[in-house]
Amino acid sequence: FFFVRFLFLWAPHLSCTSMSQKPRASGPAEDKGVVARTPEVHWKTWYYGIVASASEIADGLDIGAFSWAVMAMTSEEQADPLYLTAAQKGLIVAEFNFVAGLGCLLAGPVSDAMGRKTTLITGVLLNVIGTIITMCSGNFGVLFLGRFIMGLGAGISFVDPELYCSEIVPAHVRGKVNTFAEMFINLGIVIGYAVGWAAGLNWRLTIGIGAILPAIVFFLLFTIPESPRWLTKKNRIDRAKDGLRTTADYTEEELDALIADIQRTIAHENVGWGSAADLLNPCKLLRNKCIGWGLGIGQQINMSEGVVYFTPTILTSAGVTDSTVVGIVTLCVGLCKCLFCLIPMFLVDRVGRKVLLYISNTGLWVMLFLMGAAFAPEYGGGSFILPLAAVALPLYMAFFSFGWGALPGVYMPEAFPLHVRGQAVGVGWGLNRFASGLVGAIFLPLTEAIGKSTVMFIFGAVVIILTFFLYYVVPETMNLQLEKVQDRIDVGRDGKDQGFADIENGPTADTQADEQEDVRSPLKGPAKQVEDEMQKED
Repeated sequence: FFFVRFLFLWAPHLSCTSMSQKPRASGPAEDKGVVARTPEVHWKTWYYGIVASASEIADGLDIGAFSWAVMAMTSEEQADPLYLTAAQKGLIVAEFNFVAGLGCLLAGPVSDAMGRKTTLITGVLLNVIGTIITMCSGNFGVLFLGRFIMGLGAGISFVDPELYCSEIVPAHVRGKVNTFAEMFINLGIVIGYAVGWAAGLNWRLTIGIGAILPAIVFFLLFTIPESPRWLTKKNRIDRAKDGLRTTADYTEEELDALIADIQRTIAHENVGWGSAADLLNPCKLLRNKCIGWGLGIGQQINMSEGVVYFTPTILTSAGVTDSTVVGIVTLCVGLCKCLFCLIPMFLVDRVGRKVLLYISNTGLWVMLFLMGAAFAPEYGGGSFILPLAAVALPLYMAFFSFGWGALPGVYMPEAFPLHVRGQAVGVGWGLNRFASGLVGAIFLPLTEAIGKSTVMFIFGAVVIILTFFLYYVVPETMNLQLEKVQDRIDVGRDGKDQGFADIENGPTADTQADEQEDVRSPLKGPAKQVEDEMQKED
């Protein structure tokens, strides 16, 4: 109670003063990326965010339901068991995340070429098809194919919800809407746990029910508009305005200014910049990559995947033999992961991104060290392990959910400029899924080789290192328009970081001169021609 009271009452005073970078001191409010007039958000904004984010429920359903199904399908107590070896069971579990990583890599180019909405529909459709094939499988080959298609669809669906929401919702609620995706993943996990427990040994029913909600989402996706920023990039201005007009009470002047700002940003990015080549060039978009991709990888290397998948294994291998106790603790872990993701939904646009990440990160390494102490051989014994693990495991997942669980999805679309955003976010989530699969693959072998306690301490040390990454690399982006986040990141076009220090320390004489020159001539070369044509049309 007091922790939540702190977040609502005291933490907002920390968000934009001591823990975040300040915007440039010169220029009008609009040039800093802060909306001068906060538009009233329409109900359709929330509807668009919910429908787009609901496409990720399939990922959560797989995590929750398949953990039961993989045990039931090999049980000899049922009528049609699948006789799988231990290696085959491990392969079909790990396959989902690795193929999802491939799907994330494919989603970026597809999203940039076909649009965010079309990519969302494609991902959900693949997930439904893969689920049906998996449910009907009678041997390992068909099961492998179904899981492959499911993972591909989940990877594609993993990229676009936050990307779509970032590009359509107003800046002052962008963080809140972008947390919906994490909420649906966690909701899917809880539903999957419940369905698996209720279905018992009927593994086909457990998997088949997982296709119902994604099928409903598939049809709902046809009711949302395409991303206005993608439409603007494709020069479909009228459709872009129509989409923006449904999200908030923008005046026509504000719509024109917002579209012009997007066009100006695109014109800037097209001068001297490539597209996918910028992602491969280590000297371009370096800080953007460190922020977006670093947060995506950091979300998985803090051992969260090991806790989600292997909580029962951790408890039973530590000597907790009561299956009821193991089930209760596992359910508490799932509920904490689901319920605590609601905190950033209400606070991310009030407290700020970095404050929540700091608190989340601190809670993670404290819980990891507590679990490491509980599982240490010199403190061994079920009487000591059970109460501490029963507290530390759910609290670990609670701290993870309201910070590291939700906010990488908020940051990643914000970190990259429009001309590479789809591909960059796809690569970021691909790296996230590969890191997830890697942690899941090495967790149990590591615990057997060096012990659970040592593994907990190692991951705790990794989380402490992530604290320095958050402090020195990740900026605060709360309430900034999407086109203005790049001013906060401020990566020079020659690959050098030219302005990040200026954001911290205020403008220097050189930057003030540059800004005055920018006021007289904002664009040069081909971009200046685009600007002149826009002014003539106005």
